[in-house]
Formats: sequence, structure tokens, C-alpha cells
Amino acid sequence: LHLLGNGVELAPSTSRTYDGRIETGANVIWDDFGSFLPQVDDLKNLNESYRATLTVTVSSLWTDTAQLTIPVSVLAHNEWFNAPIFYDSLAAFVQPNTRAVSAVLDTASDLLQKDTGDSSLGGYQSGPERAALIANAVYEALHSRRIRYIDPPASFENTGQKVRTTSQVLDERFGTCIDLTVTYAACLEAAGIRPLVWLMNGH
Repeated sequence: LHLLGNGVELAPSTSRTYDGRIETGANVIWDDFGSFLPQVDDLKNLNESYRATLTVTVSSLWTDTAQLTIPVSVLAHNEWFNAPIFYDSLAAFVQPNTRAVSAVLDTASDLLQKDTGDSSLGGYQSGPERAALIANAVYEALHSRRIRYIDPPASFENTGQKVRTTSQVLDERFGTCIDLTVTYAACLEAAGIRPLVWLMNGH
């Protein structure tokens, strides 16, 4: 296996060898390719996506060598690929441990103290009604920051969009629908509420 992009190998090439006879119609399967990955440091600093190729070469002592080359995309570190098979990857942009979330929870706690006499953010510990009050307080805390709508970050991709981090949204007070959704989800998760992110047709 070879992964090539921008004229260089993006991951160390790897190979597997089968020493034995393969009967007609039989299969030999390898599924231990967890280490065949691009360099993480390179991916973390990638600001624009680019095309790459994955090449599989199969050879034996008695037949011609076969080769298959598959085009792949290497995505920017903040890019969400908008395709059904990758929808669940949107959850990677929910970042509850971001520093900026603490300020939102602080405001939400103050709102709960004012409205209910209890400032705790205990998730589901006090039952579903309390959980709903916490979720509402977090929403109101975000609303009080007057975060304004803005188009997605500029990019050359047309297969998805770049997603602002939770810190960007809360510090700069700008975001798209997706930016705001994952930010709200991050704040809920930090408050002990387990969020679900729903994607709707056409939006």
C-alpha cells in the first residue's frame, strides 16, 4: 500500500505477505491496517484539502503484478465532509473541554440560580425536568452573547464546509448554523447533558 499526495508519501508504505496456496475461489483477507495513517502533525496543520492517491499493488511468483490506484481527498483540519457515509464525523467538532465553554456554563449557572434557586449543572442527576432546565439555561447563556450569523470560512472545497471551533465561535461571536449547533452541543455535554445533532434535508 502507498499513499501519495503533493508528490510525497503521506504515510509509510506497508505490505503483507501470504506464504501458501490459495485455492480457486478462496480469499485471503488482511484487516490490520490501523497503523497505515498520514502523519497526524501534518493533518493538524492542514488548512486546505488536496487530492491524493492510494495505490494497492498485488504480486505473486506465478502471475502478473496487478495494481489499483484509488483517488482520495485529504481534508483540512477543520473541514467537515458533507456525505451520508461521513455524517457522524460532525460529532468530532463537538468540543466540550474547550476553555471558552466554562464562561457559558458560568452564565447558565447564574440563570439557574435566579430562576430556580439552584445553580447546579448536574446533568440528569435530578431527573429529566431539571435536565431540560439546564439545557434551556445553556441556550439562554449562549443567546446572551449575541453570536451573529456569518458564512462558512473561505475555502476551495465544494463537498462540505469548514467548521469553526467552539473557541472561535464564543470568542469571535460569529458562526454558521453548523458552528452554532456544535457549540451548543459542546456546552450541553460539558453540563452533563448528552446531545444529539440532527441533520435536516436542505439545511
